[in-house]
Amino acid sequence: TVRVSKSFCLWKTLAIEEVECDFNVTTSVVNNNVTINVDPTDKEVSWYVCLVTEEQYNYYVVDEDGYKMSEQGFYEYYFQQEINSLQQQGYTDAQIVEALIHSGAQVLEAKGLHANTTYSLLIAGLILDSEGIVICTDIERSSFETKDAALSDMTFEIKVWDVGQMSANVRIVPSNNNDYYCALIQ
Repeated sequence: TVRVSKSFCLWKTLAIEEVECDFNVTTSVVNNNVTINVDPTDKEVSWYVCLVTEEQYNYYVVDEDGYKMSEQGFYEYYFQQEINSLQQQGYTDAQIVEALIHSGAQVLEAKGLHANTTYSLLIAGLILDSEGIVICTDIERSSFETKDAALSDMTFEIKVWDVGQMSANVRIVPSNNNDYYCALIQ
C-alpha cells in the first residue's frame, strides 16, 4: 500500500485479493514522441503506468552491477519518486492521484523523449482506499523504441551590440514561439 501525504508515501503489505485484469497496451511512435493506448480488460480497475528507459530499468532490475530490485520493488520505487516529485511541486493528494492514476481505457502521450532509445513501460492495477494504494494485478511490461527527434524549421535573428571585455548585449528572436530552444553564450 502506498499512502499519499504531504510529507511521505508509505508502501506496506496488505492481504488483498488479486484482481483479474490484463492490459492491452499499444504504442505509436512518431520521432521521439509516443502515444500509449491502454485498454484494461476490467474497466473499473485503477492503474498506474511507469515509463523508463530500458537502460534505467535494466540497471535497477536486471544488471549484475545494478540494484537487482524485483520488478515490483522497482515499480513501487519509481511510483514513489513520481509522487515525491509532484509533492515538491506543490500538488495536493487529489492532484497527485489525478495526475498519476487512471482507470478504464485511456490514451496517454509522452513527448520529447530521448531519440533512438528503447523504453520500458510497466503497468499494474491498483486498489485505492482510505488506507492508501496497493497493487492488485500482475505487473505487465512492454517496450518500444523512439526514432530520431523531429527537426524544427525555426530560424533565429541574432543581434549583438555594445561588446565589451566582460559583457555584451544580445538579442535572439526565434521565427516562432512554439518550439523550445536553448542559447549558450560563452
